Amino acid sequence: MTTRGASATAVRVAEAVAGEWYGADSSGRLDVPFGVVATLALVNLPVSDHDVAGQLRALGQRDFACWARGVRRSVLNARPDLVHLVYPLMGWLFDAGEAVEATAKSVADAALAAGQLDVTGTLERFDVDLLGIVLTALKAGGATKARAQIYTPTDVADAVAALQFADAEIRFGQSVCDPAVGTGGLFRAAAKILLSRGFDPGDLVWMGCDVDELAIAGAAVNSLLWGLGTDVLLHVGNSLQGDWIKEAQERRAEVLGIASSTRQVKSILGIFSRDEFWRRYDSAN
Repeated sequence: MTTRGASATAVRVAEAVAGEWYGADSSGRLDVPFGVVATLALVNLPVSDHDVAGQLRALGQRDFACWARGVRRSVLNARPDLVHLVYPLMGWLFDAGEAVEATAKSVADAALAAGQLDVTGTLERFDVDLLGIVLTALKAGGATKARAQIYTPTDVADAVAALQFADAEIRFGQSVCDPAVGTGGLFRAAAKILLSRGFDPGDLVWMGCDVDELAIAGAAVNSLLWGLGTDVLLHVGNSLQGDWIKEAQERRAEVLGIASSTRQVKSILGIFSRDEFWRRYDSAN
């Protein structure tokens, strides 16, 4: 699939997701459909080896919700530094009733049928910011708006990244900063260039800020999708007001402290069930 093909698939997925969500006369909370797509993006693939999409579509709504909770726990176990960033996309899993679960499953089926895993489940993930396009369609209020991107279009992001890294010496620990990061479209383009030049994106530091907490949550998920490593610093706020980098560092340190303390208590006492542990983890956040 070419970059143009990946972009076309991303638009098709966004339109299918938005159409299913709004067609079901759902509430205005965009965290549910956007969270579903983000969760599907974290499927452990490659999909070429198995009919993962078919297996997920065959699940009932309750089993799908349980599967999604498992993905959430795996992510937070591996990356506690992202817990406060991705929570807006995953919190619905613990307070959703049957109606929301049913609609969420319908959204997942629509995304899978439209070919989401053909993008997020392959190296095509580096060719397009699918989450950015999906969020745009959802914010626009309908499926036909997916092409009117709010965030940096793919070709523009590629051009900006190419200019930034043109003949530049790339060093371990070098930072890439975007004060209006959205879901991370510029990060995607930069990571793609780094890989093409034989560098590991995880060796750099990635810093981004945006006023939209859903966009930042998408950027956090994308940082996993694009292999940006553990030096990812994201912040919800206005980059023109205050020292957002310092605030983001302080918040991450606080969250990691809570995670460490919670895990130590569980390890020492050994008295919590897995569900109780995660309930307390969520309450502490």
